[in-house]
Amino acid sequence: MLRSLLPHLPGFAAVARHGSFSRAAEELALTQAGVSYQIRQLEDRLGFALFLRGPGQPLRLTERGALLLEEYRLAEKSIERTLDMIRIVGERQRIRVTAPVDLGSCYITPRLPQIEAHGLIVDLHLSDQPVALADSRFDLAVRNHPDEARLVHEPLLTSASLLVCSRSYASAHGTPDTVATLASHRILLRNAERSHSWSDLLAAAGMELGSLTDTRVLGNSFALLEGVRAGLGVALLPRYLVAEQIALGRLVELNLRDGAPAPTAFYLSYYPSVTARLWAATLRDCLAASNAV
Repeated sequence: MLRSLLPHLPGFAAVARHGSFSRAAEELALTQAGVSYQIRQLEDRLGFALFLRGPGQPLRLTERGALLLEEYRLAEKSIERTLDMIRIVGERQRIRVTAPVDLGSCYITPRLPQIEAHGLIVDLHLSDQPVALADSRFDLAVRNHPDEARLVHEPLLTSASLLVCSRSYASAHGTPDTVATLASHRILLRNAERSHSWSDLLAAAGMELGSLTDTRVLGNSFALLEGVRAGLGVALLPRYLVAEQIALGRLVELNLRDGAPAPTAFYLSYYPSVTARLWAATLRDCLAASNAV
């Protein structure tokens, strides 16, 4: 059955991508009637409709059509990557990776020469907003929430989170020694409504993020670091970002008697394919030499 379906699948994907038979026909250099015929043939052989059609209504995929489209895109991407690998066996390969801003800047970027020595040239995209890999230009993603369906999520590394403030802040306001006493300090956050790290820590004392009355939102880890260094308040930051500052005596690590920040786990996520698995193995070897950072 698959052999009889294959000639029609590119046309199906083009119609779904454009939401139009005419624009799909332009892309494929076919007539609109030819594309419509392909879709009818495909639906007849499958035994179900792929698109919802109605006068004056936009062209939409049926539930089964959406499932078929997702599988076709996965297969197409996997084949393209395999062909790329075959063409350049023995040569360095260029891949596109998206990662969180602080981990990418402070941990991944310094290791790019090592990764390149293993045959991978990495174009690194940094964003704190997770990028959906489906239909994106990225090959792999480093993320701390393995929640995108249909991907492989391989454990990459674990980073400790440290509660820190500046020496000037500690001198002026004292230092919290329990989770409950954090409520009397100014807390620096990346997001006022949502923080897994802070929520987990506060839960030890039956507190919630919304119960903190003196907070400042600074948006990302680098802004938080500068806010801490300026004496603005207390923040949770990854160890790889603050370890040197603590060693130099510029920041104070705060250790609470009744709780400690949970570490953050990072995963390497990708659509399953031969090439993606090979790239992921190389990145794991280079980035996870020690499993904690």
